[in-house]
Amino acid sequence: MINPLLPIYAKHIGATGVYIGFVIASYSISRIILEIPSGYISLKYGYYLPMSIGLFLIATGSLFSAYARYPIHLVLARMLIGLGSPLFFTTSLGFIVKLFEPNRRGRALGIFKAIQNIAAIIGSIASGYFITTMGFKWSFIVSGGLGFAALLLLVFSPAIRHHPDETRKGVQFSFSSIRGVFSNRDIRILCSATLAMFIMTSGIPSSLLWGDTKPPRSLSESNNKGKF
Repeated sequence: MINPLLPIYAKHIGATGVYIGFVIASYSISRIILEIPSGYISLKYGYYLPMSIGLFLIATGSLFSAYARYPIHLVLARMLIGLGSPLFFTTSLGFIVKLFEPNRRGRALGIFKAIQNIAAIIGSIASGYFITTMGFKWSFIVSGGLGFAALLLLVFSPAIRHHPDETRKGVQFSFSSIRGVFSNRDIRILCSATLAMFIMTSGIPSSLLWGDTKPPRSLSESNNKGKF
């Protein structure tokens, strides 16, 4: 719901040129900080705590974005969302792997990713509706509200909150273990392909969209109706 309007919103509050790209990249910059450690955190403290903290940070960052007055505010909000994303999404993937037997695991992960893509489609369409009818602010507010609703579902889910995890003891984060993973040739190939794909599909188009143009008149007018 947020990503489709982010470049337009960033430009609307004064971001120009490289700053628009930095607004987009700030999410990934902060996310990479916790992407690998989040796996270790879930092993040591279980799945419930990091997923709950992650959802809280994502929802809070979304609401903070609604009241951004300057580009730096939007950068900070995006970084907050980036910190929460691996705590929730990476940990939830590990939780799904643990829930299902190997012969059912692939289908479970496929369904989980399919739901993410369906949600992205719905959110993209919904964000356009909110922009044209109520302004930028409400797209972020609704996004944050959905995040807090998801958090409540997680908090009141005893199956997740009290799920047994026998792998918590003696877990330590080690950079040598990361080097060990990258010593595998196949994982280096997959990482390189993923890097290229995200540069092509997410990085460049997201930064260029509306980067050197003015938002459509209808969007500017609608935003004036729903001031933030």
